[in-house]
Amino acid sequence: MTLRRMITGRVCGGSSMAPTIQPGDRVTLADDGSRVRPGDAILFSGADGDYDILHRFLFKVPCLPFFVHRGDAVGARVGLARCDRILGVAVTERRKPSFREMFDGGSLVARYALSTLARGLHLRRRHTRA
Repeated sequence: MTLRRMITGRVCGGSSMAPTIQPGDRVTLADDGSRVRPGDAILFSGADGDYDILHRFLFKVPCLPFFVHRGDAVGARVGLARCDRILGVAVTERRKPSFREMFDGGSLVARYALSTLARGLHLRRRHTRA
C-alpha cells in the first residue's frame, strides 16, 4: 500500500466496530481510500457530512458509485454509501467478509435498484399521461 497521507488520533465514539475497535480507541488512517479492498476498515463521512463512520468495506457496487459496508458488532446491518465519501483506510487487521455479509449486501443493492427503477417508471408514467 502506498502511503499518501497519515491521519492519526481519530477517536472512535460508537460501538459498531466492537470488539475489533472499542469506543475511545484511536484509529490511524494509512491511505486516502483510493485502494480499498474487501475487508478493510474504512472511515467515511455520514450522509449529511456532520459525522464520520468507521465500518468494514464489503464491496463496490458494479457500474454505480456506491459501496456496501458493515460494522463488526453482532447484529450490525449492512449499509450503502457513495464512494466519494471514503476518507481513508484504517490501520487494522483486514477481515474477509463472510458469505452472510456478502449476501445481505447483495440483497440491499437489489432492493435499492428495484426501488430506483420503480420510482423512474412511476415518474415516466406520470409524464406520459399529461
